[in-house]
Order: sequence, then C-alpha cells, then structure tokens
Amino acid sequence: GVIIFLKFGGLVISSGLLVTLAVIATCTAVQVLNSLACSAVATNGLHSGAYQLLVANLGTTWGTATSLLYYLGMSALATVEICGAVEAVDAGLEAEAWGPDVV
Repeated sequence: GVIIFLKFGGLVISSGLLVTLAVIATCTAVQVLNSLACSAVATNGLHSGAYQLLVANLGTTWGTATSLLYYLGMSALATVEICGAVEAVDAGLEAEAWGPDVV
C-alpha cells in the first residue's frame, strides 16, 4: 500500500538493498502461502464472506473472536492508509512550494 511506497527509500537507506529485497521476498512468500491456504479453505464449502468462512472452519467462539480482530485490523488499516495518503499529499505540496528543483 501507500506505506510501503512512502517508506521504501528509508528501508533501503537504513538496511541496504539486499536486506530490503530479502524482506520483500519473505513478505511475498508469506502472502502467497496465506492466499493458497485461504483459497483451499474457501473452496471446501459455500461461504458468502469472511465471517461465514471463519465460523464454519473455527467454530462459533473462535470464529467470532477472529472476525472481531479482523474487523479491528481492517479499521486500523484504513486509518494507516489515510494517514499515508495525507503524508504523500503533504510531501507533494511541500515539493511544489519549493519548486521542481528540490525533488
């Protein structure tokens, strides 16, 4: 998302290109495995959303708890993405105020 776009340069500067590429490769591998696991669970039955999928596979108690954590995580993600977008707009306006030579 927008946070990776904004902070990628700082990661390269602070840890180097090889470590940055290793972090990206690790994150990509985890995401691919997570997507494969989710698609395997989703194809085992007819589910119309994340809540039904979790409740059907984890039970009512764990499914509800996990769904609440999912909801809170998505709410926090929306907040972080909005803050990142505002930071990008702020950086763009600041660069425009100083002229095209600064960027």
